[in-house]
Amino acid sequence: MKKSVRKCMASVMTLLVTASSGLLYNNSGNNAFAEVISNPVISTNCPAYSQTGMTSYANDEHYFSFWSSSGADYLAYDLSEIPENQRKKVIAVWYNATGAFDSTVGNGGSNGIPSDYTIEVNSADGGTYPEKDWKVIETVKENTLHSRQHVIDMEGYNWIRINITANDGNTTGNTSINFDIHNVSDGVSDSWIFYGDSITACGMMNCYGTGFAEFVHQIDDRYFPVQENGGIGGITSTDGAENIDRWLEAFPGKYVSVAYGTTHGVIPLIPKNIIIILLTW
Repeated sequence: MKKSVRKCMASVMTLLVTASSGLLYNNSGNNAFAEVISNPVISTNCPAYSQTGMTSYANDEHYFSFWSSSGADYLAYDLSEIPENQRKKVIAVWYNATGAFDSTVGNGGSNGIPSDYTIEVNSADGGTYPEKDWKVIETVKENTLHSRQHVIDMEGYNWIRINITANDGNTTGNTSINFDIHNVSDGVSDSWIFYGDSITACGMMNCYGTGFAEFVHQIDDRYFPVQENGGIGGITSTDGAENIDRWLEAFPGKYVSVAYGTTHGVIPLIPKNIIIILLTW
């Protein structure tokens, strides 16, 4: 890798980590121009329920362990012990370890990705898994992405679950995910996605304990950003331009990094109503 590219990448990571640690800075004099409100994870090690699999693997502190189901299944969290003011509104985000962000682009494939599912809430008291009265908040069909975020109004509810009916496009497949719930009651301020080619796919991996969010948390434990890795190895900026609108439709967060063109040239992508950090060199 050329020295200038290494220097640029180091500067970008400094910018991004600084941004999510409280203030977003530019590179000229470290002048603050946007404040970031913490959107911490509130579901770590909370009581979790499913029909199959080790539910604790879905919400422990390790992102190299995964809850794995056998066929259609649900994964439910009891958040009743979390103060109500910290769960009025949440982001429910799941992560799968498939390498490519979108299995339909490039030479990607899927392995344990929920393709058909609902996000549901329940107002039952905590302590015992409720078998009925689940309310569907969001429905997803034919998903091909290896991670998704959902903004959910949880005021008045104690439980949340992802109810999966198909995996990798069929009803008999297996799910393999981590599932986090973040507090966004004061607004979605610390939610990120990183689109790019293989450099992004490898550098922004968040499933083996080396993710951007985990490094930010080590710097300041008040913060644990919502972070999706939108990298796909081998794709070009043309591929990005052809798919960016579709991908952004599924992204409810705030910050978007676009890092195409490292070997194939850059096409600037500036969608509306999204804060863009455009990485080029």
